[in-house]
Amino acid sequence: MRNRYIIDNKITNKFVEIYTKTTYRIIGNNKHSAIKPCHWLEQKLMTGRENRNCYKSIFGIQSHKCLQNTPSFPFCNHQCVFCWRDIEKGDLGSDFIVEPDEPRDLVNEMIRHHQDIIQNHLPLRRYLDNYEIMNEI
Repeated sequence: MRNRYIIDNKITNKFVEIYTKTTYRIIGNNKHSAIKPCHWLEQKLMTGRENRNCYKSIFGIQSHKCLQNTPSFPFCNHQCVFCWRDIEKGDLGSDFIVEPDEPRDLVNEMIRHHQDIIQNHLPLRRYLDNYEIMNEI
C-alpha cells in the first residue's frame, strides 16, 4: 500500500506542514517523533493552582513538568480514546518504516522544543498575570 506522505521511506514535508500549523512540533531528522503541549500544561501555567493536573499526578508528575511526546508519531494503530494525535490526518499505518533517529538526540531536541514552546509560543504574560491574581485570592 502506497502512502502519499512517505516517499523513499522518508516522511514528506507536506505531512510535517499539516501538523506544524497547529501546536505540534515534529522532531528529529527523520520526522517520526512529535511533541505537543497538553491542555493541563497550559492550565497549570495559566492558574498556578495545584489541582490543575492530569491523571499523571497520581504518579507524582506535575503537568507543568510533563513533556507530552511520541517517538512514533505517525505509526500507531491503537486509536486510543484519549490520544492527543490526530488519527484522521496522521495515520501512516502501524509499520514503522522510516529509519529511527538516535534516542539521545530525540530527547535533547524534544526538551529544546518544549522549552521554546513555553518561552516563546504560549501567552506567558497572561499566565503570569493570572498567577498573580490567583495568589491574591
